[in-house]
Amino acid sequence: MAVSTRALKQMAIFWGIVSGSGSLLMYCLMQNKLANTEAYKQSLQRLEEHSEATAALGTPPLRTHYVSLSDVKRNHLDASIAQLCIPVSGALSSGMLRTRSVRDAHTGWHLEEAALDMNNEHVITILPSTTGSHQS
Repeated sequence: MAVSTRALKQMAIFWGIVSGSGSLLMYCLMQNKLANTEAYKQSLQRLEEHSEATAALGTPPLRTHYVSLSDVKRNHLDASIAQLCIPVSGALSSGMLRTRSVRDAHTGWHLEEAALDMNNEHVITILPSTTGSHQS
């Protein structure tokens, strides 16, 4: 049975849209799952409590943007360590919130390091590193 070129094009377009939509949905679900982790929430809470950082961004309101899930060097989350680079913005400026959290089996996640890398290349230390090492 022969299939026309037009029918093949229509099938290719249909399946392209279906697979693209599925991929977009999966990406959004993964972002939502990440945003609901305790390490992510603690990082944003600490940023919102830091007066110099919020003044530099021009918040409230603080806006967060999608984390680059493909950048595994800067964004890594497993059972014991969460290293995140969260894009944030306010009315005045934007930047990347770099954080490192460790999970204790008994007490949960603890933020160990947090810094806001402003787009103007100014770095605001929110929580100094307790390990003395800088990972980026």
